[in-house]
Amino acid sequence: MNAVVYCRVSTKEQVSNLSLSTQQSRCVDFCTQNNWPVVHIFRDEGESAKSVDRPHFQQMLTFCKTKKNGISYVVVNDMSRFSRQMDDLISVLAELKSVGVRLRSVMENVDETSAGKLMRNIHGAFNQFDNDRKAERTVQGMQKSISMGRFPFGAPIGYLNLYNKTGPNVMPDPERAPLVRKAFELFATGAESKLNVLRTLHRLGLTTRKGAKVTPQTLDRILRNPLYAGWVSVSKWGPRVRGSHEPLVSMELWQQVQDILDGKRVTATSHQRNNPDFPLRVFVRCEACDTPLTGSWSTSKTGKKYPYYCCRNTKCRAVNIRREKLETEFAELLDKLSSEAQYLRLFNAIVRDFWKGRQEDSQKMLRIAKGKLSELQFRKDQLVDFLMAGKIDQSTYDEQVERWRSEVAEAESELHKADLECIDVEAILEFTRRLLEQPRRLWEGSTLEQKQRLQSVFFPEGTLYGKAGFGTHLTSSFFSMLRESSGEKTSLASPTGFEPVLPP
Repeated sequence: MNAVVYCRVSTKEQVSNLSLSTQQSRCVDFCTQNNWPVVHIFRDEGESAKSVDRPHFQQMLTFCKTKKNGISYVVVNDMSRFSRQMDDLISVLAELKSVGVRLRSVMENVDETSAGKLMRNIHGAFNQFDNDRKAERTVQGMQKSISMGRFPFGAPIGYLNLYNKTGPNVMPDPERAPLVRKAFELFATGAESKLNVLRTLHRLGLTTRKGAKVTPQTLDRILRNPLYAGWVSVSKWGPRVRGSHEPLVSMELWQQVQDILDGKRVTATSHQRNNPDFPLRVFVRCEACDTPLTGSWSTSKTGKKYPYYCCRNTKCRAVNIRREKLETEFAELLDKLSSEAQYLRLFNAIVRDFWKGRQEDSQKMLRIAKGKLSELQFRKDQLVDFLMAGKIDQSTYDEQVERWRSEVAEAESELHKADLECIDVEAILEFTRRLLEQPRRLWEGSTLEQKQRLQSVFFPEGTLYGKAGFGTHLTSSFFSMLRESSGEKTSLASPTGFEPVLPP
């Protein structure tokens, strides 16, 4: 008549107190009183009874089913340690009964008699009722928390939990928040794929709070989470609510990212499932039906393969052209975008002058923002002094602190806007020179991803191809501006402004 003992606690905190040892001691004493040798003791530490997927619970079931162990009883301190779900209770008991194992409880009189089964079912039903009520109260508390603009879960990457009863309950993580913001900014440009953004984040050192690398799935959740834009949202509990916490990105930036993720915005990243043999695939469209061209290899009767671009619309098929011909015509189209040296010199001068002015403005804004933050910190210290001296009550203090937090968030936002990244302007101008002087050569010498980025720069809305070759297409406004400039007339405004200079 061998027995096994099963003990369980729900939280890690209970592991450190006497709960587990008390359960174990009572169960062992119970077995001794009944002359049942205890063969093994199984303990689940910090596991919920809402599910039977508990590691040591499953080990206990396997142990009981092994005939050589000769187990007749599973002993628990009370029925709630075994299960809090009636379906699970009935299923597991039937499983144990099939191998001759019975359940016994120290605190409840349960056995195989009709009265014992009734008591077992009553306790099981009450345990589930108690568990369901706790779950309902938890959900109600979380919903109330959301209505107050508070986040009801553990803080995601970029935030830390605040354990206060009023106001925001998450705050920006000083270490990770700037990197999360960087992820949104990079992806919103449309020039970076999620993989490239993830590589940048790894290089900058973004990790989870446990020190693990951020995975592609985690990055997806970050970019989709409206919490970073200042909103708290749980779809099954209703519409999103304006959060009381400090957002890491603007709503405008967050929405730009959503548009890219939803395919509502054209990007310069490579098209998924693209074939490196066909860089113009999808980018060029059939002029007859506006369907993107596909690329494929055609096999001749002799077995030789030839690459073709063709219209994927089976009802049209107006375009079916050898790859070499289409790509040569596209390269000739790029030749027409080349700009003359005089316009490039003018462009370089404008960029240098603009960048110098922007740096001066940035430094001015930085001084103003830092000064405002210093002033706000001084005001916060004054509020603390007034509260300690009894000049203001707690309610007034809390109200002023909330206002102070809002002003600090605004000042920090201005500081972030003013803090320009270190950019090598001369390197950018050199790349621009190559781009404008030799667009064809630059495109022909690029990788697949680089080619597709360049294509989107040259022709933001793609191009059309028909019987007469490449049709009318919209080029980048920058190329249009350079092409329309001629002689002494340019599209630049007079240094004195847009309005006519009036006499004094």
